[in-house]
Amino acid sequence: MPTGAKIKEIRKQKGLTQKQLGDLCGMADSAIRRYENGNANPKIETLKKIASALEVSLDSLLPFEEYMKTWKDEKERERLTSPSLLETLSAGDIFSTDDITEHKLVSDYRKLNDNGKTEALKRIEELTEVPKYTQYLNSYE
Repeated sequence: MPTGAKIKEIRKQKGLTQKQLGDLCGMADSAIRRYENGNANPKIETLKKIASALEVSLDSLLPFEEYMKTWKDEKERERLTSPSLLETLSAGDIFSTDDITEHKLVSDYRKLNDNGKTEALKRIEELTEVPKYTQYLNSYE
C-alpha cells in the first residue's frame, strides 16, 4: 500500500480529519491531502512528524524496503558525522542481519488482525520449544 494511502487509513482509524492531522503536525491540511492523494511525497522528516501525530512508528507508514533504506541512510549519516568514525568503521556493518530480520518480523506482524497476531505468537512459542530452532548460550548449558 502506498505511503499516502497508509496515512489516510491510519488517520481515519484514529478519527482525525485532514485538518486535525495537519494541525498536530504543524502543516496545512492541503499538504496532508496531497500526500494522501499521492500528488506529493513527504520528506522523511515530515513522515516522522506524521507518524508521531498518529502515534504510530515510522515503519507503519512506509513499505518495509523503504523503511530499511531510510533506516540504513540514517545510520550511515550518524556514522559519517560521528566523532568516533574510526571506531564505527572497525565495528563492522552499519546494521546486522538480526536488525533487518527483526524489523521485517515487526512490519509483517503489524499487518495482521488480532486473530492473526494471536496465531503468530502461538507459532513463535511453539518454535521456541523445538531445540533445533532455538539459540542456547554456552554459559547456560
